[in-house]
Amino acid sequence: MDTFDADNKISDSGSSAHNVPNSRADMNIILKELQEMSIFTEITGRYYPSFPNPRNILHAKPSAVIIDWIQGHVKF
Repeated sequence: MDTFDADNKISDSGSSAHNVPNSRADMNIILKELQEMSIFTEITGRYYPSFPNPRNILHAKPSAVIIDWIQGHVKF
């Protein structure tokens, strides 16, 4: 955690108090990245070490339905 900013190329440009947050734009960026990574697609050999044999509980739902659900439940 000590190097989080540097690892993620976040510059220390001083105060961010003058920035206006845009939660919807941030959420769209996150959702786009998740789609590009195909998180809803089973890829042989891809797993998280804590869950070496994951169950696909989302297999019955198209990713668009899940993304719509996420967007509908995020509070801006």
